[in-house]
Amino acid sequence: MIDERPVETSPEPWPDGRHATAPSATGSSATVLDGESIEAIAVRAAHHIVRLLGSSGPGAYQLLDARELADALNVSVDYVYGHASDLGAMRLGDGPRARLRFDLSTARRVMLERRQPPRRYRGRA
Repeated sequence: MIDERPVETSPEPWPDGRHATAPSATGSSATVLDGESIEAIAVRAAHHIVRLLGSSGPGAYQLLDARELADALNVSVDYVYGHASDLGAMRLGDGPRARLRFDLSTARRVMLERRQPPRRYRGRA
């Protein structure tokens, strides 16, 4: 839930650009930010979060099901299931029919390491 209480703002900054400080509960002084500074911090934090969520770097997964991965790699769904372990499949659940999800960047890296396009996997005949 968002705290919608009004934010107390400090008076205008001193002539040298510093803002007033107020004593905290521990006795040390704390900086009091004005509304514009708080807004700037919030906007910057929001942009950073969006960048993190949109990145495919460490810690950011783009999980796909078998059909989506097959489309992304231009292979058959049977190929994906047949090579699920190689492609870094993650099981969602413990049962015999637990759903599989794949990290796209991991699967692409595996395919690049093979250095050849995959053959269409025919599965069981």
